[in-house]
Amino acid sequence: MKLLLDPNFQDWVLDPTDDRDHFWSEWIAQDPQRQQDVDQAKALMKSIGFQTPVSGLDEKAVFQKIKAGIQLEELSDELNLSREGTDEQVDDTVEETVIYSLPVKGSSTRWLYRIAATLALIIASTATYFYYFVNSTETYTTAFGETKEVTLPDGSFVVLNANSTLSLDPSWPHDERRVELTGEAYFSVIHTENDQKFIVRSNHIEVEVLGTEFNLNNRRGTTQVVLESGEVKINLPAVDGVEKTVMMAPGDLVEVSEKDNKITKKVTNTRVYSSWKNGELIFNGVPLDQVFETIQDRYGYDVIVKGEEIENMLFEAEIQSTDLDLVLRVISRSFNLSITKNNNEIMVEKR
Repeated sequence: MKLLLDPNFQDWVLDPTDDRDHFWSEWIAQDPQRQQDVDQAKALMKSIGFQTPVSGLDEKAVFQKIKAGIQLEELSDELNLSREGTDEQVDDTVEETVIYSLPVKGSSTRWLYRIAATLALIIASTATYFYYFVNSTETYTTAFGETKEVTLPDGSFVVLNANSTLSLDPSWPHDERRVELTGEAYFSVIHTENDQKFIVRSNHIEVEVLGTEFNLNNRRGTTQVVLESGEVKINLPAVDGVEKTVMMAPGDLVEVSEKDNKITKKVTNTRVYSSWKNGELIFNGVPLDQVFETIQDRYGYDVIVKGEEIENMLFEAEIQSTDLDLVLRVISRSFNLSITKNNNEIMVEKR
């Protein structure tokens, strides 16, 4: 669990202050699902017996400390050691695990039970280690109408659009930096000294980069990539054993249909597709039905249109806001439409 290795988190657990309580309360409030991770990390940290922050430890070192702490806890009755005594005997730098010899007391049967109990706890701690560290996946999500700025462990920057999810691969960042996206996000990927690849998986395609800036939208069965700078390669599923790749240069737009793997590539104005990250919305002469799809995807409303001719009207506007009510007012005045919002629905019709 990454929280366990965070020195700021360790400081908060070991030495809570008003400022630290406020910071972590605000962090949890941004995503209530974090509360469970915080509770688990606190419990695990206290069970290990850390008395001071241990920043700089790697995951293997933390596991060694868990293992040593459990062994000492179980053997303390035999050695007549208090909990405070056992804590002092676990090296906080975890450079090595101390092994203790057991005096033989009582029957051989009790001795075997003790060994079995100790082994069981060590096995349990191993399972805990693999569950929290090896198989854990860092995930970032946004609700309807929400955007979120995310700084990844390598320093790359991502702006996550509404109704989207970004997940880091559990193996991050070994041979490759891999993430998976559902929804839409703008990526600013840093280039590493060892030319480590950064791969975004979205639906059935992979976008492979070294260092670049691009917008990726994965909605309604179509994956769309718009490249602002750098160079990316899109890897498509193999067809009849033949792999398909598409190279992109700045200004390129590539769309891939999930249904038939149809690829569309063209040069475009990239600002139109990434304006949302700056709190703007640009519609460059698109039919209103596409505008309403954007509203459904980003704000979670069902848009009901009375009249097919309305859907085909072309909308061109630069709106210096992502406020839904403002967007609807601009559309209403542009086409003299009646637009009403009720619960989870938006009704659009002629006046």
